[in-house]
Amino acid sequence: MGYDRAMQPADVKRWAAGHAAAARRALELLRQEGPPAPAEAFEHAMELCTLVDVAPADQVRLREEEDARRAWAKVRAWAASRGASR
Repeated sequence: MGYDRAMQPADVKRWAAGHAAAARRALELLRQEGPPAPAEAFEHAMELCTLVDVAPADQVRLREEEDARRAWAKVRAWAASRGASR
């Protein structure tokens, strides 16, 4: 299976089966080992939080968010001019 051809139904089925097998294995390991200790879980969570700073700002997303904020500000102003409350 490569990137030079269209994905076939058998490819998708194999991919889905692989993900399902991985999920079953992860649950099996969790049952055997039990949940992590609170300190370990917190440590893992903090590691995930550090990833947020690694990614550069997505300029397209930031522009779209600002566009949405401006649009909602117009809607709020229109509603306020007609006496509607938030």
